[in-house]
Amino acid sequence: MSLPSDLRVEFDGMPPSDDRHSAAFDNAKNYILALNHGITAQDPKDPAYQFYSLGNATKYAQTQIQAWVDDEWTATGTDSYYNPQTDDVATSGGVLVTMCRDQSKFFGKNVKTEKIRYTKPSLNDYQEFRLLMKPPQGSQKVWKVLQIEVEGRVKECQR
Repeated sequence: MSLPSDLRVEFDGMPPSDDRHSAAFDNAKNYILALNHGITAQDPKDPAYQFYSLGNATKYAQTQIQAWVDDEWTATGTDSYYNPQTDDVATSGGVLVTMCRDQSKFFGKNVKTEKIRYTKPSLNDYQEFRLLMKPPQGSQKVWKVLQIEVEGRVKECQR
């Protein structure tokens, strides 16, 4: 997935050593990249996020992208993710991927005027992402995001 040259998505932190957790983490990152791809492509039905998601996570991505499109905004700057953690979810056989997000250098850019909406850094820039990853099914080799929860204003994520 390619992103415009004025948008960077960074992932800091060591990948998990466990193979299952590492695969789940890699595809959680791909989902986030695909979400940004849909925003910059201005396509609420972008196939990229659909490839990496199911159920509520697909709906979440479509809703987020649609909001950017409706408001005539795209993304620019640096979207940073860090402090990754993974945990087994016994009830589903899945893996929960948790990471912090820093949006202090991530901005909206009007698609018509290309004017960038800069914001001052604040606690609003720090979020925690929790992505429930479903293991590959059948011949499929891709872990998919089944559910996503995003908590805003997370002090523990401030750098």
